[in-house]
Amino acid sequence: MDSNDIVRRISAACCLPTAEARLILDVVFQSVFAAAANGEEISIRGFGKFSVKSRPREEGTKWIVSEPVVIHFTPYWPDMLAPAIVSAKPKKLGART
Repeated sequence: MDSNDIVRRISAACCLPTAEARLILDVVFQSVFAAAANGEEISIRGFGKFSVKSRPREEGTKWIVSEPVVIHFTPYWPDMLAPAIVSAKPKKLGART
């Protein structure tokens, strides 16, 4: 799924033109990025949390930026998702059936 798929779903679910659905998605992403840039933790109920963490530079590597930044995502699923969605998730590698 990509952003165009999400826009189509928003458009269909809310009976909105695609352009308005795109604007809604863009505002959501801009809000998340702005909060992350300010060092805030972003929590989307039923989905997960995003937080920005910086980590020290590793020796012997060439970094373009002076301090690497990692956006960490902590999902709330599978416990929060509907059973039909959880069963559709791919199995872990090496898992026995």
